[in-house]
Amino acid sequence: MLIRRFTLLYSSPQTAPVLLSRCGLLAVTCLAVVFLLTSCHSSPSPSHLQALRSHADSIVDEVDGEQSLDSLVNVAERKGDRMLEMRARKKLGRVYREANFFIKAIDCHTRELKLAEQLGDTIAAVQALNNIGTNFRRMGILDEAVDYHYRGLHLCEEFSLKDDSTARKNRVISLNGIGNICLTLGDTETADSVFNAALEGEKRLGSHLGQAINYANLGSIYERNGQIDSAWTFYRRSMEQNRLAKSDLGISLCYTHFGRLNEKQGRRAEAIAEYRKAYEIMAPSDDRWHTMEPCLALAEIYIKMGDDATAMQYLDTADRLAHDLHSLEHQSQIARLYYDIYNRKGDSRQALHFYKIYNELGDSVSSEKNIIHMQNMRVRYEHEQHRAEIESVNQQYRTERTLKRLSFAAGMLVVILAAVIVCFMLYALRARKRKQEVQHQLDEMRLSFFTNITHEFRTPLTVILGYSRMMEEGKVPMGDITRVANMVSRQGSRLLSLINQLLDIQKVKSAVGKCDWHRGSLSLQHH
Repeated sequence: MLIRRFTLLYSSPQTAPVLLSRCGLLAVTCLAVVFLLTSCHSSPSPSHLQALRSHADSIVDEVDGEQSLDSLVNVAERKGDRMLEMRARKKLGRVYREANFFIKAIDCHTRELKLAEQLGDTIAAVQALNNIGTNFRRMGILDEAVDYHYRGLHLCEEFSLKDDSTARKNRVISLNGIGNICLTLGDTETADSVFNAALEGEKRLGSHLGQAINYANLGSIYERNGQIDSAWTFYRRSMEQNRLAKSDLGISLCYTHFGRLNEKQGRRAEAIAEYRKAYEIMAPSDDRWHTMEPCLALAEIYIKMGDDATAMQYLDTADRLAHDLHSLEHQSQIARLYYDIYNRKGDSRQALHFYKIYNELGDSVSSEKNIIHMQNMRVRYEHEQHRAEIESVNQQYRTERTLKRLSFAAGMLVVILAAVIVCFMLYALRARKRKQEVQHQLDEMRLSFFTNITHEFRTPLTVILGYSRMMEEGKVPMGDITRVANMVSRQGSRLLSLINQLLDIQKVKSAVGKCDWHRGSLSLQHH
């Protein structure tokens, strides 16, 4: 009985401290949350931007004409709808370009580019860069044009969604712009490489019109290099793709290419037939620029054939188109053709008149090219300054964003440390309370243990002492002496047994050494 009570006393549940492991787990979890929060950014996703662009384009597509688009831009600007303003400026810039107002177009697309950067819309930024590059290319400012096209190509390469069809189309447009500039500068080798890369991109996109454009570009390279047969092959492939795309402009351009190749091979009748097909397609359209090209080609070939009357008809039409487009270069070319006709007729007065116009316009064109070159230098200087300013602002923005993230991370770390400290204190208080409860239980069990021992010792001692006094005083009858002696002997044996049990407990504790206490239930077996 005594051993059982002692075992229950020292096998009571003890609280093993696991504070470090729990706090460590909590800290790791909180740090993971901080990392996720600080790694997030407020920029909209590409899919969200695509949805916004589609919605804005649906509104812009319903508006036509310069004035209507300009009004839409003003309305969007007043409302603060940057996406709608950006898409409206894109279409308005193209309208300006078709009307030969290249400076207005560049200003419009430059604002479009700024809005795209503010919205974080990479696809729209590439489109704006390509539009600006195209306008500079039309103006003859090739170094600015190639810079914008290369910037667009660079953004395409850095765009995260490489498989996005719009992003791939933008990349092809950038390549086309760079290839056309290389072709203008006479770098046919680079142009060939770039156009082939663009053609492969259009094939992957499945764009018939894009393939038609690049087949025509490659055909123009072979034509410039004097490889007429190869030029025929690529122009015919371009025609096939244009017909699949149902592009009247592309088909008209192919007929113009066919006419030019026939003319170079001395087949004037076939050339006239092809030029007429091109002219008949474009004449009903509003595209005056591409209508003028077959018109001038017909005028020139009829002059070479001596048919001045027919040539004059086409020249008059071309002259009207050139004045509508404010194209001094084409006006100069037309004046030279008028001079050839009147000079051959012997009309010296008219010949002199158009010769003067030709020289004046030639000087104007030359002056305009010089002015453009000077403007190009100024624009390039201002562009470099603007780029440096933008880079400075971007750097400042990146620095501020980094500081904000660090501040946020530091704040979260402080919160986490405070939470860990609070958890530690709560756990410590709870552990202390448990320890006090266990200590109270131990005290009660010790008190109960010693109380029971006291009662166990008191009973045999009382019997022994009581009978011993009775025997000393002679109060025990002679016949009962043997019975009393036996009783005293039994109580002495019981007392000795209790003492031996205490000694056995001490021996067990010494043999076991330091105990390793665990929580659990005890099952006691009697032997």
